[in-house]
Amino acid sequence: MHDIVHEMRPNTVLVSLSRVMRALLILALFVLVGCSNPYRVSMRIHAVAPTGETWYRPPQRIWRFAITNTGDSQVVWNARIEVSGGSDRDYSHAGGHIEWPQGVLAPGQSVFTNMIVPAKTGSVWRASIEFWPLSTQALKKAQDDADRLFGLSVAELCPHPQERKGTYYDEWHH
Repeated sequence: MHDIVHEMRPNTVLVSLSRVMRALLILALFVLVGCSNPYRVSMRIHAVAPTGETWYRPPQRIWRFAITNTGDSQVVWNARIEVSGGSDRDYSHAGGHIEWPQGVLAPGQSVFTNMIVPAKTGSVWRASIEFWPLSTQALKKAQDDADRLFGLSVAELCPHPQERKGTYYDEWHH
């Protein structure tokens, strides 16, 4: 019987470690890609211009806004106006009679809507939009529920998981 003795060279150890590291990196990439959402969820809101109309007392300007789904997935969204430096006490936040705009948009789809902005001289405000990815199944369920339930919109009945919420802020306006 012959004893077989393998001579270990330093380069062999380095090559083996290199292969192990490369294999671990490839495995990590497969796990990350396999567990990630293949869709990019992204939206924009932009103040277009004042409409020339006002609401309530003191007269509060109504502005036109463009909302666009710039992502790869359909989304449910809610738009708002944020006032810098606290609150304009005369700002009625839609007067209590008009709901903030909300809806569902497919990828690449846009919508125009109006919102009330603060009337106080020197008020600084911006539009914001919160949005969530929406599966076809969740949208279908919300549509079916809205057909059965009086007074609730599809957007209100769609899921709004806090951990998947995105927010976009427009620039500040004076």
